Amino acid sequence: IALNTSLKLMNSIGKKNIESRIISLLSLLRTEATKHLQPYLDSGEVEFIQDANSRNWSGIVPVQIKSTPVDKVLEELERRQVLAVSRGGRIRISLHYYNNEKDVCRFIE
Repeated sequence: IALNTSLKLMNSIGKKNIESRIISLLSLLRTEATKHLQPYLDSGEVEFIQDANSRNWSGIVPVQIKSTPVDKVLEELERRQVLAVSRGGRIRISLHYYNNEKDVCRFIE
């Protein structure tokens, strides 16, 4: 029942609208990361594993944070009510149409 309802909702929103929303959130993520994390990005301390070309973007974004253990980062994100997982020693966040700008900013903080 829940899957059917979810699919109906997604169909009513439309694939292109969902894709546009995710790309918009990913653009915000890149902008906010650049604005707030530039020294860490420049030093290689923090790395967003994402193609520069938005045509290749996915809502799934791996993030490498070199000086802090992944479990500590996940604990802090959970404290901020940001859901993320660890995959391959990296933090993985997933943005979707139901996320909003506050979610992105809460992750960057």
